[in-house]
Amino acid sequence: MEYQIHPHPHPVRGPYALHMSKRRLVALVLAVVLFTGAIGVRFVLLPSLLKLPADLDASIELTGTASLVDQAAIRSFDVRNLIREDVPVTIVNNVKVVSTQDGDAVIANRSTVTGPDNAVLSDTTRNWSINRRTFAAAPVPPGSGAQPHEGLVAGFPLDVQARDYPFWDFATQTVAQARYVGTEKIGDRTAYRFNIKASGPVKDPDILKMMPPGVPLTLTASSDATYWVDASTANVLDVNQRQDVEAVLALGSFTVPLGSVFSLEAHFAPETASDLRAAAAAQERGVFLLSTVIPVGLGLLAMAFGLITAWPALRRLRRPSARPMPRVSFQPPPGS
Repeated sequence: MEYQIHPHPHPVRGPYALHMSKRRLVALVLAVVLFTGAIGVRFVLLPSLLKLPADLDASIELTGTASLVDQAAIRSFDVRNLIREDVPVTIVNNVKVVSTQDGDAVIANRSTVTGPDNAVLSDTTRNWSINRRTFAAAPVPPGSGAQPHEGLVAGFPLDVQARDYPFWDFATQTVAQARYVGTEKIGDRTAYRFNIKASGPVKDPDILKMMPPGVPLTLTASSDATYWVDASTANVLDVNQRQDVEAVLALGSFTVPLGSVFSLEAHFAPETASDLRAAAAAQERGVFLLSTVIPVGLGLLAMAFGLITAWPALRRLRRPSARPMPRVSFQPPPGS
């Protein structure tokens, strides 16, 4: 007599097995969602944030001194007091996005210079059309009032590098080089140092209209500015700038040099520079979260849920291959 054991041809599937299948399906869906989220944060959300915000409206304050023509002295023919020397001034630069189109933006750059007793010495606004990521010049939209220009006018690109950049000098309306001159520590921040020098005949209408009308003056402007730009965020951490405008009076065939009719020296106040360093540090932490921490975290969770989905298949791969069942024979004892 022989006895042989045969396995059941079909595995038994009960409620527990069905429940496990649902769990694996949910894990698979979660893995896909988390992986997609990691890709979206790193390659969609982060690039969308690393450009000029569409709702930007920011102001920054500089302090310094200025020497300038006293309009009251001109009206009273007070030649001895025509130039006011070393007047303490405050400069507020405001940058506001006026409109956006595709990857470009039109910004209004307003500069207000006030003297003692909050007297407004100058108040000018210039519109520029720039690329929201590189800050380079963009085509001027019709009716925007933006001035044509070349190079940078509103800071440095967000992926700032240790190299030279073309910069627009609005006074002479020419391109000057923002020359990289070294890397330095500003507080606890690493900064690239750039120096910009420009000179030439004044062509900016906002400067020309400050001169007394009807007087045959030829103006020449020169500027020397140093910027310390955060190496990680491209925020300007500090600035020292000087601008001079010299005039020559034409009297028939003679010219009379009048010397400087306007000069300005300005820099960030210590508390402003401190606030800018803190803002750069906070921005760097936010970029690190979006570029590394959150995508890696979501990716690891996606891998964990993917492992849950693939675990049964992995277990089957690790099991030894099935061997044929041995044949069991029963022999009755002799004489039975």
